[in-house]
Amino acid sequence: MPLNGRDQDIRNISGFLSLFPLPDQYEVVGHETIHAKVGDDVILPCHVKPPFDVNNLTIEWRFKDKKIYLHRSQKRDNKTSDPEYKTRTSLFHKNLTKGDISLILTDVTKEDEGNYICFVPKLESQVKKGNVTLRVVKVENLLFLFVTGWKIGLGVGIPVGIIIIIAGLCYRQRKRIFQCLSNNNSRHEQRRNDGEQNGNGNPEDKAEEMPLQVVEQPNQRVDESSPLS
Repeated sequence: MPLNGRDQDIRNISGFLSLFPLPDQYEVVGHETIHAKVGDDVILPCHVKPPFDVNNLTIEWRFKDKKIYLHRSQKRDNKTSDPEYKTRTSLFHKNLTKGDISLILTDVTKEDEGNYICFVPKLESQVKKGNVTLRVVKVENLLFLFVTGWKIGLGVGIPVGIIIIIAGLCYRQRKRIFQCLSNNNSRHEQRRNDGEQNGNGNPEDKAEEMPLQVVEQPNQRVDESSPLS
């Protein structure tokens, strides 16, 4: 059904107004837990929804009751920001026009673990804060978790593999022993056959077959008439 002129004008006005949300429609949105290891550089995501230019607004990042970063008058306010985080925190200034107020935290330490709050105090909204939780794991712990997971995953497979390898080696060694014995018997049988065909048996075998001969020596009789020396 075609729209008349009045309905068409109302629709156009509604579409135009949707490009400019009412103040109560804005909200600050944080992020789920972020994981990092000691020494990493991380981004703690936070943005204003729907997106709009927040460069002229005050933006605060808080951690353990400290203002670790303060954006005011289109730049960073170093006087109010915690000096401990002065060289380790920053914003994506070019993205402020899109409502992106994410914090960059460099050289993460174990002490940086905890809950962070991104806050836009002058935002005309009921939701002016967002939360981001940072979990920091030491390198040793990551290595332990990796090795533990590897052991658990292969704990069943390794013993079975070892048994298969040992069985294979034993079978192969046993086969070699039987082959060696078989070859020795074959060579011994071949030698005996060659000896019988040539009439030259083993000298030791011939010695066993020869009967013992007793040679009697004649007794020497002493002539009584011969003079004694």
